Amino acid sequence: MSSYEEKLEMVLESIGEQEAIKIKKDYPFRNERNDAIRNLCRRGLQRRILCDITGLSKNTIIRILYGRKQIRKKKKAGVCEISNAGSTQVLPVS
Repeated sequence: MSSYEEKLEMVLESIGEQEAIKIKKDYPFRNERNDAIRNLCRRGLQRRILCDITGLSKNTIIRILYGRKQIRKKKKAGVCEISNAGSTQVLPVS
C-alpha cells in the first residue's frame, strides 16, 4: 500500500462514518455537506484527499471552499438562480 492510500484510510477512520457519509457527492443536504467540507479543510485536510473521499471534482471543492458564485439560467422559467456560500437568489431574466 502506498503512502497516499495509507493517509486516505487514516483520514476515513478519523472522521467517522457519519461525517464520511455527509461529505459524499450524493448527500441530499448540500449546505451541510459544504460546511463539513470547509471544516475538514480548515483542519488541514488536503484538497486531493477531499476529492477522493467526496467524489467531487477539484474545481467543485475549490468553489465550495472559496465561495465562488454559481449561476444557473433556467430558460423555460425565465429566471436566473445565483448561489453563493449556501444562499440562493432567484432573479427574473429579461
